[in-house]
Amino acid sequence: MTVWTVDPKRYWERISFIRRAFSVLSALTLLITLALAVSLYRENRAAQDRVLERASDQARQTSSRLDGVCRRVMHSADTLAADLSRVRISEDRLLDRLRALQRSHAVVYSAGVRYAPFKRSSRRHVFSPYIVRGTGGEEPSILWREEGTDEENKWFSRALAEGPLWGEPRFAPEAKRLIITYYAPFTREDKETGAREPIGVVEISCSANDLAALLFSFDLGAPGYAFLTTRTGRFLCAPASDWIRDGKSVASLAAERNDAALASFAASGLQGKPFRFRDIDRSTGRPAWYIGEPIPSSGWVLGSVTDAGPLWRSEATTARRLLQMEIAALLFLLTFLGARLAETYAARRRALLWTGSAVASLAIAAAIAHAWCLAYTLPPEPDARLTPVFTRAGHGRLLRERLQQAREGGEEPAAVIPTGLILRSLAFSGASDVEMAGEIWQQYDRIRHEGVPRGVRLLGTLGYTLSDERREEAGNTEWVRWQFRARLRGGHDYRHYPFDHQQTVVGVAPPEGETPIILVPDVASYDRLHPAACPGIAADVQLTGREIERSFFAYLPDQPGEGAGAQKGKLPALGFVVQTRHSVPAIVADTLVVLLAMIAALFLLLFVIARPARGSVALSAIFTAASLLLALVAHMTLRHHHPVPQITYAGYLCITLYAVVLMASAIAGFAGRRDGEDAEEARLLPSLLLGPGSLALLYIVTLAVLR
Repeated sequence: MTVWTVDPKRYWERISFIRRAFSVLSALTLLITLALAVSLYRENRAAQDRVLERASDQARQTSSRLDGVCRRVMHSADTLAADLSRVRISEDRLLDRLRALQRSHAVVYSAGVRYAPFKRSSRRHVFSPYIVRGTGGEEPSILWREEGTDEENKWFSRALAEGPLWGEPRFAPEAKRLIITYYAPFTREDKETGAREPIGVVEISCSANDLAALLFSFDLGAPGYAFLTTRTGRFLCAPASDWIRDGKSVASLAAERNDAALASFAASGLQGKPFRFRDIDRSTGRPAWYIGEPIPSSGWVLGSVTDAGPLWRSEATTARRLLQMEIAALLFLLTFLGARLAETYAARRRALLWTGSAVASLAIAAAIAHAWCLAYTLPPEPDARLTPVFTRAGHGRLLRERLQQAREGGEEPAAVIPTGLILRSLAFSGASDVEMAGEIWQQYDRIRHEGVPRGVRLLGTLGYTLSDERREEAGNTEWVRWQFRARLRGGHDYRHYPFDHQQTVVGVAPPEGETPIILVPDVASYDRLHPAACPGIAADVQLTGREIERSFFAYLPDQPGEGAGAQKGKLPALGFVVQTRHSVPAIVADTLVVLLAMIAALFLLLFVIARPARGSVALSAIFTAASLLLALVAHMTLRHHHPVPQITYAGYLCITLYAVVLMASAIAGFAGRRDGEDAEEARLLPSLLLGPGSLALLYIVTLAVLR
């Protein structure tokens, strides 16, 4: 059979028209692709600029407020030092001044004066009174120090020699906390020489805990964290308590974690100038803005690590725009190939035709893989009825609003109990049941919470147990801990299986009684509240076929009949939310047999199509029946392991592959009925289009189901 039709001229005119049509479509799709790419880039850039601008403004305002706190403390100390330099103040009056100074600043833990040996009196070696803040509502106490530690003596000597300065953080045994001290020396005129010599130092110590509470009360914008370092880079306030306890600096932490972003921060922080840069936050794996603002009065540096974009909504929007751009780019590639292969098909250049078919198939396969990647990596937004807690400042603001509403409603003051949770195991059983185990603890103040019943109730469960109660005490603080096991049942959505994301929520409520209680997250026990950092998840958590992608605390909506909230349902219950997805090995193990059966069937049918011989119809029928039977058994096994009521994406994928196998079988049978040149002509075009067409059908199904 000849290649030409009845009229070769008209045939080539038709081919030329097809080529021009594909060229026009290719140009249009290219313009659409470029327009979508530019639009997406501009939107992302604008969103990042907004986040950076807001975070930078908040960091500047926060550093300005901290600078004001430091200046007020320094002014009080300098004023007292100047008065001591002018006149001798009696002991009683000096103690009154120190009491007033300590009470006038919320962050000041102790205020004292230390004279050099025999400088207060020739008959008194040491004169060093300190007013120390009382605990549990007690009045400040007087502490007379005899000899300072080596660390205290070092900074005392430096202040006498160099003038006013801030020291480095140190642990105060009597305070059982980390403090940082401002030293303001005072002088006296030497009667013989007339020169003024330093004779002592006013020492004002600020509590690192109070500075941290002040720092974390400021809203620094998007989910992130803040820290405060001294002029040498040592952490003064940080989200992780071990950074403070172990005396780490930004540079040492960067070296320990091999974190290039923190190393850059350490180098920039020593310059004493504002700076900002974008890098990957190692604790979340997400891009973040690193912002540094110096505090001029003390030489400290305020650091802020802020997410470069919102957590959920922006990600989903970006994913949709990426898919739109991907579809446009795919259409451009296919129309471009169509324009180039039109004449190639007429000339029957088989190598180029099969190359074009392979390129188109690979492009569509890459688009499917990208859609899978987006569906797997982007978790859905949390339930709109939840009130999530992502930052300490946001939680503090929310708690103040809740308590204000309660007061305005005429309710008696509620006891606020910090509550924490660590999840150690999580397992899905059946289509809707979830079993979890871990530890819950609560922190009580033995004075303020006297008479408050200890205990918790778990909400939204089919049943739970609390065991192994333990109590720990430190000063006026009491911790009560329980081991818990719970079984929950939720309406999980498996339509996107195996790329589904499941949200598990367990509520924690106080025991029933007349005392109004509100449970709040024990934010001080977690390094980060960022959902991507997975607070409340043990490092060795045990999972079965799934992995945890995000977790966070949230306040739950009222649930009539379950006591959601505190007494009378007027205060919300605390909830712990875990978002999980199937692990990659579990996905492969569940779907591998089905996919291998489908791929084997397609390869066998392609072999029959490419090399038709006697009995091809029978062979294609046998191959089709065997592969469909194997795939059906594998599919039934998959449904047995995941007995869900919905038709899942895996089910739609199998149905589509069944249709493709049947279509390939029909093509093989059609090609096998002819011999010689007719058979070659009959199978060429279907063979070229089978791969791209099948993958295009799978891509359409993927977009329709995983949208």
